[in-house]
This record gives sequence, structure tokens and C-alpha cells, in this order.
Amino acid sequence: MLAIEAERAQGYPLLRLAYLALFNDYMAHAMKVFENGPRVASFWYLYRIDQGLADSFMRKSAIDVAVLLDISARLKIVRDTTHFHIDADSVRDTKRIWQGAGIKGSVLSKAIDDAWKVARHLQEQSGLPSIELLPEMTKLNLRKQVQRLKYGDVA
Repeated sequence: MLAIEAERAQGYPLLRLAYLALFNDYMAHAMKVFENGPRVASFWYLYRIDQGLADSFMRKSAIDVAVLLDISARLKIVRDTTHFHIDADSVRDTKRIWQGAGIKGSVLSKAIDDAWKVARHLQEQSGLPSIELLPEMTKLNLRKQVQRLKYGDVA
């Protein structure tokens, strides 16, 4: 998504479709990860299992639990009205719902990264195997791939 944005390539039909599909999946998974209910196995479930360990790690890592709670509440607004539990009144004006939720991409991205750090820490501290991340594609490599699609070089 970032490479498509960086290349300002959303106007190309294939890349626009890819972008919208990636955005939809990104948001749907974020809504599931940050769902905060007593019977939901989400990030908050992991947090509640060992809140002391999580809070200690978050303090050391400058991760603000209030920000994670806030993004959870904002995602819930969209989740409950337009995404998973479609509200008959809200579906007519989804743009208003999204604007009302006020989800900023940079805040959501940081919240997802922070939740991932906490989850990894809790897993490692529980004696479970460390999660190795996939090698990140460089920004340059991603941009080159988008340019290939943008200009028709899809070999």
C-alpha cells in the first residue's frame, strides 16, 4: 500500500483494485486484532493474560496503552456500523462514519506495530519460540515493483 501511495499509482485500474483490496484486508484484520471484549481472543486477551508483564514492557518501550485503547474504540465504531455489523442507517453514509471515527493512518500503523511488539514479547517471555519476521522489502524494491505494474512490465 505504501509503495502504491508513494508512486501515486492509485489511478491505474489494476493498482487501484490492489490498493483497495489491501486496504480492506488491513482494516478488517486491524478491527479483529483490536476488538476489545471479554470473550474475544484478540490483542486485548493476550494483554489481560499477563497485564503486569505487558505493562512493564510497554513502559520500557514507550508504548502507550491509552493510544491502543483509543484506536480500538475508533475501529469499533467502523466495525459495528459499516464493516462487520452493518447498520442499516449508517450504510447510506459510510464516509460520515469513517470521518466520525477519526482513524489516522499513521496512528493506526504505529498501534499495529506496537501491538505486534507486545505480542512478540509476551510470546517470548512465555517460553514459546521467537517469531522471526519475514525480511522486509526495501522501499526502493517495492516502488520498482509498482512502477513495473504501472508501466506494463509485468513479466
